[in-house]
Amino acid sequence: MKTNPKTNLYAVILAGGAGERLWPISRVKKPKYVMKITGSKSIIQQTLARLKGLVPTKNIFIVTTKDQKRMIKKELEGTNVTNFLIEPCPKNTAAAIGLASVCIREENPKATVVVLPADHYIKDEKAFQSDIKYAAKVADNGSLVTIGVKPVSAFTGYGYIKVHSRDDKGRLRQRHYKVERFVEKPNRRKAEEFFRSRKYFWNAGMFAWKVNSILDGIREYMPRLYSALLNIEGLLGKSDFDAKVAKIYKRLDNVSIDYGIMEKARNVAMVAANFGWTDLGSWISLEDIYKKDHNENIYRAFNINYDTKGSIIFGPSDHLIATCGIRDLIIVHTKDATLVASRNNTQEIKELVNIIRKKCSARYL
Repeated sequence: MKTNPKTNLYAVILAGGAGERLWPISRVKKPKYVMKITGSKSIIQQTLARLKGLVPTKNIFIVTTKDQKRMIKKELEGTNVTNFLIEPCPKNTAAAIGLASVCIREENPKATVVVLPADHYIKDEKAFQSDIKYAAKVADNGSLVTIGVKPVSAFTGYGYIKVHSRDDKGRLRQRHYKVERFVEKPNRRKAEEFFRSRKYFWNAGMFAWKVNSILDGIREYMPRLYSALLNIEGLLGKSDFDAKVAKIYKRLDNVSIDYGIMEKARNVAMVAANFGWTDLGSWISLEDIYKKDHNENIYRAFNINYDTKGSIIFGPSDHLIATCGIRDLIIVHTKDATLVASRNNTQEIKELVNIIRKKCSARYL
């Protein structure tokens, strides 16, 4: 199948995680991508909708798991999305992006690819499309481009990108920068330092590059992965593709694209986002989407409260959640599980899910 020569722009949507920090709403059998957490459309529907007019539907590839493909495909009925790439087992973003890249290169070696996680909330879709177009243009010179978001707080839940804030002539660049380094999720003191600096941006996990540029990077910095991808590329179109890819995939290292490539490569640029952005990675992220009441509460539930402050309450409309005298809690109710957590421990919910996995039936996951 050959692509339309009028466009070389492709999109890869990463939709393979379980969203454990949004438990108990997000489950393995019904992940956050198919949930209507931020509006009348599911998260995956919103992700696809913001690409309308930017990337042809036939150029969109969704990387997911076998179990989640069925649910995502149902959510996207009527959209003509047909390119689903199934990961036999989770191996992080380097493998997922590599898999999509060899499939796209086989179809169009001149492709420019934007990589987008499926679990983001974008406030200004017009600005988003403008920034993605610009990032794709920057990628034309062979750069590996990442999207950075100007911090609005000293948040410790995101990785950061440090940039050279001025170009060679000492002028402040307005839209893109040369990346100096990537920084893992910082402690509070470091996050506050980064927030005060003009040189640090939140790492949004969005990328743009020529398909051959990223594969060249994988060849240089992750040669074992590149060798495996060449084997996968040689299997494209064959009847035993899935079975043989599964054998190859299980031997791959579990490495993120940031750690495996972006932190090592010398040709990395960052485009500063002009759109409102939230990573829907934890319950605390809802603060960036929903308005708070006069007591700093957010509730998407049938809730009656007295002397309740700084809390997030989420549940069905036919189940009353009554609160009295509480501060800074996350309360989430579903038909078979209830979560009560401190606002300060939302990142640790993933560890709680691991304990549930060991001690309880899989029905709760």
